Amino acid sequence: MNANVKVRKRVDPSFIEIYEGDEWQVFTRVWMGIVPPHGTEAGYACVVGEVYDDDPRQKPRPKILLDEGQALHPDDWDGEIVEYYEDLFYTEIDGENIAKHTNPTLHDLRMVSVALKDLYQVDMGWTLPAHPPFTQFLRSTEGLCLYDSDIDPETYKQWFPTYRSSDNVLSIMDEPPMGDDQEYGKQLVETLLARNELQVNEHCKLFQNSHLSHPVRAVGLVCAAMQVWDWTFAIRDIEEGDGYEDIIDADMEEEAKAQLNAEDAVRLWQAGINTGLSDEEAQAIENSIFSNVT
Repeated sequence: MNANVKVRKRVDPSFIEIYEGDEWQVFTRVWMGIVPPHGTEAGYACVVGEVYDDDPRQKPRPKILLDEGQALHPDDWDGEIVEYYEDLFYTEIDGENIAKHTNPTLHDLRMVSVALKDLYQVDMGWTLPAHPPFTQFLRSTEGLCLYDSDIDPETYKQWFPTYRSSDNVLSIMDEPPMGDDQEYGKQLVETLLARNELQVNEHCKLFQNSHLSHPVRAVGLVCAAMQVWDWTFAIRDIEEGDGYEDIIDADMEEEAKAQLNAEDAVRLWQAGINTGLSDEEAQAIENSIFSNVT
């Protein structure tokens, strides 16, 4: 996991910019894929970004597997953080500290999912269909999909090393297109890799481990969703520009979050994904937000 990644969201247009050490790269959307453990293989979470390529055509856009995890790995973090949050990284067995990533549990998947969501400021995740207990497990995960209004931010900072804001929550979607067809997802990922339409960050070693099937499954869920619900019409008339004057600052952060959430909800509604908005509510927001788009 790249615990030092830098991420910022624009107000208008609502792109995501990610800096991993070389230069800022612009993404139209950044989503997560999370799959449960099965048999002897641990659960897995990943972050996939769709690159903004400034091409107005309705076409496949480059995607990048940005990050992944099964559990928090102490080698990915500063020593001071590992020491402060020691119980998130280690467990004591027979008087010896054992790193949790060597034998991850569901709780470890929870913690790594929270960290990935916070680090990359993700607001949408995909999981397998027809797994109600696991879906509910994710949706009830504090720090991932919800926060307790009675808990103050300072306490959450003591609980989660990546905590940013209690407004930063993940929506879990459990009806991904072709999500019950594991072979299709595997073939999709292999095809995208062969066409160089999917790149994998070097530190994503789990995905590169051919003995594991969950990484390909999770990445396939996200890629299939991006393929079916493309963002072409939402971004066609957007001019990228340099964007610096549009970056969110502290004073306008809350207003910007509300605006971004409204825009994302409408775009999902336009794509046919249920967001909980009525057609009337979504149409009203759409008219107000996109009235100046020609």
